[in-house]
Amino acid sequence: MAIDIASVGNHGTRLIDVRSSASVYDNMNPASALAYGASVLGAGFTNGVPDATAKAVGFTTPPCPGFTGTVAQSLRPWPQYQQILWRYFPNGNSHYHALQVSLDRRMGHGLELRVAHTYSGLINNGSETGLGSGGPPIQNASDMSDMTSVSSDDVPKILCIGCVYQLPFGKGRVFGGNTSGVVDKLIGNWSLSGIQAYSKGRPLAITTANDLGSYLFNYTKFPNKAGTGLSGTFSDPASTSYLNQGGWSNPGPLAFGNAPREDSAVRGFNVCNEDLSLYKDTYFGERRYVRFKTDAGNIFNRVYFCNPDTFWLPSNGNGNFGQTHSQCNIPRCINMSLETFF
Repeated sequence: MAIDIASVGNHGTRLIDVRSSASVYDNMNPASALAYGASVLGAGFTNGVPDATAKAVGFTTPPCPGFTGTVAQSLRPWPQYQQILWRYFPNGNSHYHALQVSLDRRMGHGLELRVAHTYSGLINNGSETGLGSGGPPIQNASDMSDMTSVSSDDVPKILCIGCVYQLPFGKGRVFGGNTSGVVDKLIGNWSLSGIQAYSKGRPLAITTANDLGSYLFNYTKFPNKAGTGLSGTFSDPASTSYLNQGGWSNPGPLAFGNAPREDSAVRGFNVCNEDLSLYKDTYFGERRYVRFKTDAGNIFNRVYFCNPDTFWLPSNGNGNFGQTHSQCNIPRCINMSLETFF
């Protein structure tokens, strides 16, 4: 038997994160633009001519000849463009720390076993979506600190167990050790193997209606964190909610929320799965044998629900918030096979 204990760390720099660290260079306005207020930011120019509201507060010169658009549009770094999407912007970073413990038992007395447990944390600024077509949601281009959070790939606890057990029946074994012939062919050379995997859920990103988009051209808005995010009463997706509506509050008009990009305290469903195989080898000589095998995936038929709706609105404006209605794993599946080796 062997026990292995390891402390593992990894720091990534220059990771692809698409647009998360592009900040205002993604053609977004800084937060300071909100000081003008909605009425001014919504005013604008038509063919280079300012309307009365824009002119009254000093916006008399268009950013370029013949410009047509709002004051908010005119404040953008490149007002002649609606959107600039960065591709493969290498400014992402990540930090991973883990305690990894494993126990290995070599085959002895018919049993081989491995148990492995990982306790870890993964923090980044959105680089896990670097190879996608979009990028993580940006709330405030002037303060990118709220982009740093646990990663959507963060799984803090993982336990895996794998084993093979040769059943003690048949010639030379504990039970039926003196059997031979047909009896030994029937009860001998049975083996049982299994893989068990258990892990914590991944963090969820809670967002709300974005009233800043027309003025800052950001991608999302977060609510304020106000309490426990999990309802703690979830049992039936048809009647109970996984998330607690009161766990968040409205930050108010044209204000930023303080909820994290990915909430380490509000995670999706835990993953539990057990796969089992039972097989028997019947030999006809040294090299020729027939194997009968039964594979049972998700043998206890555990249900792993898909992530719930995470779009929060005040006064329960989104009736589906916290609700989940779909199963995201495969139900129990049993396969039987007969193989011939020669």
